[in-house]
Amino acid sequence: DVIFEYDQDNSINVVVTDLAGREMYRSAGFGATPGLNVLPINASGWADGAYIITLSDNERQISHKIFY
Repeated sequence: DVIFEYDQDNSINVVVTDLAGREMYRSAGFGATPGLNVLPINASGWADGAYIITLSDNERQISHKIFY
């Protein structure tokens, strides 16, 4: 699971890629709410290592490195 804080009710897109740029996960229209949000991601089968998660809405985009 990915836990993140958000500041409004909004639909967001989530993409997780490995460091080679391969898309591992995509979710369009996750319903985020103000405060802490939990996004369930099934990462079984992923290799241990670093990944990039990108959260975006209509106005902004943010990316962070995560480790599994």
